[in-house]
Amino acid sequence: MRQLLSLGLVAALSLGAGVTRSVAQDTVTDTAKKAGEATKEGAKKTEEVTKEGAKKTAATTKAVTHEATEKTKTAAKKTADVTTDTTKAVKGTVTGGVTVLCNDGKKHTGKTNTEACADHGGVKP
Repeated sequence: MRQLLSLGLVAALSLGAGVTRSVAQDTVTDTAKKAGEATKEGAKKTEEVTKEGAKKTAATTKAVTHEATEKTKTAAKKTADVTTDTTKAVKGTVTGGVTVLCNDGKKHTGKTNTEACADHGGVKP
């Protein structure tokens, strides 16, 4: 009888340990799955934020580049205008002519003011 009780006790304990081990394994598996899903979600959010940041960086770069290009164009035009004015002034000095602002809004060179603006609407008052 004693042996029978011992055998029953051993069987009960073995069965209980197996169930406990199985429950623990399921818990670990579920936790691992949840951690994997959280990692995927985090990676997805990181990708979205990175894409949005790249778009904003590209837009800012484009705007800054456009602004710099416009300023460079303006500076080049002003440099060309100054160079033209200087060239005309030197030409007038060398040839003995005058440079005058005509009615067309541009400076022209000739021997006299009237001659310089003859084909440009006359001398601007």
